[in-house]
Formats: sequence, C-alpha cells, structure tokens
Amino acid sequence: MSLDDVATVEKRIAYLDAVRAHGRHAQTAGLVVCLAGVVLLAWAATKGPGATSLVGFGAVGVIALGWVLLISVIVGRQVYVRRHPFDPNA
Repeated sequence: MSLDDVATVEKRIAYLDAVRAHGRHAQTAGLVVCLAGVVLLAWAATKGPGATSLVGFGAVGVIALGWVLLISVIVGRQVYVRRHPFDPNA
C-alpha cells in the first residue's frame, strides 16, 4: 500500500465519520422518544387505563413522532451526502 492509498483511506474514514455525525443528536432524540412512547403504551396497557384509551393513543402518537425524527435524520444524511460527495483530492 502506498502513502497515497493510506491517505485516501484516512480521508474516507474522516468523511464517513462526518456523515455519521450529521444528525446524531436528532437520531438519539428519536430513539429516546420512541422508547418513551413504548414505555407509556406498555404502562397504559398493563396498569393504566388501557391501550385503547386516550393515553394509549397518545403513546402511539409519541412513537410516531420518534419515527418522524428518525426518518428526517435519514433523509438529512442523504441530502448531506449528495451535496458533499467524497472527493479524495480535496
């Protein structure tokens, strides 16, 4: 492996780290919101007013909100990659 190859690999690793870091906080928030919705739904179904109550439907809404956050991160990363393609000469 030549030095150019090593440099290219290091640049690609740095690029992938930048792509993975894009939207990391929103992704974590989406996962936490989904988990909170699942916990709320489990509580409503077992000890609360029931899964078909207003609390249960609210929990499903919270889970949907978490998924919206996760999907927006995926779309945002795709937009980022299309606007900033990997260029080993940069």
